[in-house]
Amino acid sequence: MAKQLALPIDDSSNAPTPLDATVLDAEIAALLAIHEPGLKLPPLRVSSRMRRTLGSYSPHRRRIALGAHLLAFGTIDQQRSILLHELAHAMVHHRHPKASAHGREFSEACRQLGIEPFRTVDLPVREWLTNERYGYRCGRCGALSLRKRRVRAVRCECGEKVSPERAGLIALPPGSEPRLLGTVALRR
Repeated sequence: MAKQLALPIDDSSNAPTPLDATVLDAEIAALLAIHEPGLKLPPLRVSSRMRRTLGSYSPHRRRIALGAHLLAFGTIDQQRSILLHELAHAMVHHRHPKASAHGREFSEACRQLGIEPFRTVDLPVREWLTNERYGYRCGRCGALSLRKRRVRAVRCECGEKVSPERAGLIALPPGSEPRLLGTVALRR
């Protein structure tokens, strides 16, 4: 029998509350005010589609994105480390638009932010991905049915057949509450 789970519901759409990145946005603003006052960045983007990449900086959009998996499973130190790495990319691009991604200028920006200029990190991303499920909400009773894989239809314990167009991508961090990473379209 598939596991059914009740998640807190805050809105009328009967969906769990998504991750909140406002704390990280405030940290970005504070660090930019100190290290790069002329640079303004839009709000942090949280992406459930980033499965191998934990963070990225888009120079064309001047936007930092972090993977929802990092925010759901990573420690505060891991989240902060990735955020500062991407912020260093933003600072370098603002100062030297033609500089290489992990060159001398990047190393200097990392030192200013108090982090090591790394290219890769050793985090248990595969383990994180094994602790995610696809959630299907029953329209009749509101129960959330979790599955390891995307399915076109689910039979709820109340007997209702659930065939949504989208499923919630749910993180199940060990020892903490389930979190909504985002929603995914179901292939028809």
